[in-house]
Amino acid sequence: MGELEEQIRLFYKAILNTEDLPFPYNNFPHGCCQDASWILHRYLFEKGYTSIDLVGGEYHGDNGEFMSHVWLELDGTIIDITYSQFIDEVSDVVITENRNLHQKFIENYRYRKPYWETYTDGHTSDLLDHFYNNVIENVNVTRQNYEP
Repeated sequence: MGELEEQIRLFYKAILNTEDLPFPYNNFPHGCCQDASWILHRYLFEKGYTSIDLVGGEYHGDNGEFMSHVWLELDGTIIDITYSQFIDEVSDVVITENRNLHQKFIENYRYRKPYWETYTDGHTSDLLDHFYNNVIENVNVTRQNYEP
C-alpha cells in the first residue's frame, strides 16, 4: 500500500491533532466511525484513490445488542481508522486483508461514489464539511512532524 498507507496514517494523525472539534468528533475515534470514514473517503478520493468503497455494517448480538460500524475497503483490504474504539489490542489504524475484526458486521451498504455527492441532509453535510476542513488544515502541519 505504501503511499496510500502513509496518506491514511497522516490523515489519522491530523484528526488526532485537530483541536476544538465539536461532539462527537472531539472524542475520536469513539462514536464517530461513520463521519471519520466519510471524510477519509473524501480525502483519499481527492488524492486520486477513486476505487475505495465506504462500507457500513451492523451487528445484532444474541442479547439484543446492536452495533453499527463504518470503514473503507480497497480490493479486499480493510481500512479502518476507528476500530480502536472496540478493543484495546488495536492502537490506531487498521489496514488488513484479514476480516476477523469485521466479520461480525453484516454489510448493509457500500458506496464508491463520494458521500458529498449523494448525502442530502444539509445540516449534516455542513457539519462534515466543517470537520473535514478543520482536519485538512492540520494535514500539512502534521506532515511536517510525521514519522511513518
